Amino acid sequence: MNRKIAGLVLILMICFSNSVLAANWIYVQKDADTTVSFDADTAFKQEDTLTFWVRFVYDQPIELGVKKHLWHYVVTTSGPRTFKTLVAYAYDANNNQIAQVK
Repeated sequence: MNRKIAGLVLILMICFSNSVLAANWIYVQKDADTTVSFDADTAFKQEDTLTFWVRFVYDQPIELGVKKHLWHYVVTTSGPRTFKTLVAYAYDANNNQIAQVK
């Protein structure tokens, strides 16, 4: 019985370890009430396109109780430069997702 439980726990750990998103948040700046950082592990460049995540953490929750924003950006560096948001998430003070914009 103990071997079956240990085997099940091992299988679950392997399954869930692949779905965890790693993050290496690099500090960028601190404004009066906002800390900005980007995730170096997900930033990549392909030809003339940059893709990266940016995190904004507010000292005090802002409107609608938002304590943190995560934004996924795509920037084109050639020709006319473009800066586009792929998706954005908003989180409350308890780290619960309260909004998603695509």
